[in-house]
Amino acid sequence: ELEIGSAKALVPDSVLPVRIQPIIAGVITALQEKAGSRQISIVDEVSPILPLIYAIPETLESLLTDLILILIDDAREDTLISIRSSFLDDQVVLEMRSDGFGLEKARLDQMFEMDQTGEDAGNRLARKKSALTRWGGEIRYHSQVSSGITFRLSLMSFA
Repeated sequence: ELEIGSAKALVPDSVLPVRIQPIIAGVITALQEKAGSRQISIVDEVSPILPLIYAIPETLESLLTDLILILIDDAREDTLISIRSSFLDDQVVLEMRSDGFGLEKARLDQMFEMDQTGEDAGNRLARKKSALTRWGGEIRYHSQVSSGITFRLSLMSFA
């Protein structure tokens, strides 16, 4: 069962309708060398016919980059990271999964919680999760030690 990392909300005025496919393709291209250095392949199985979504493109790109970097760091050498999409109930759903070492649930929870220690990776992820929530989306995650990590983003479609 996936843990809910945020809740749905109203979309603010600053959010735009965007195509997600070019954002994902750009992130994969940018991270291919890092993944390839560990014999990890990133497989893009995102549908070319998804509807537009609500997002701030730069923030979404940064969030996807952070999540895929977590998957790369977690993945075993010579494995796959898959990125899949679906469209369900006015939501575009992205599922990113690695066959990796996995993390304890408490560690994943901690990665998405804001703390008062300053500007660190966890606080940046917490702010990006908060932005995703403001766009009407949510993030769920699941991991078990020795079985990898799965991130599932639900993004409100512009329909």
